[in-house]
Amino acid sequence: QLFDKDGDGIINSKDLAAVLQSIGYNPSQEDLKAMIQAVDQDNRGTIDFKAFCDMMKMKRKPMLSSATALELFRFFDSDFNGLITRAELEKAMQAVG
Repeated sequence: QLFDKDGDGIINSKDLAAVLQSIGYNPSQEDLKAMIQAVDQDNRGTIDFKAFCDMMKMKRKPMLSSATALELFRFFDSDFNGLITRAELEKAMQAVG
């Protein structure tokens, strides 16, 4: 859902990097892999929005609260359909520079 470029309801490490970079974090590829593995119960190397929130909660120093993560998600999901399209992502990224 979050940064879901192909509409399948999941994000991969590249998409996760974009999310984290948009809020000021610059994780390494190893960090991204570890973050996804921590919540990827089916071992596909991808996560959905719920898993993203779970991952944020697992951090010792949480980067985002669930409410903040949802607010961030809603910023990108301009039509509030629970998915972020490529067009919505592009529009949001242009808005933040």
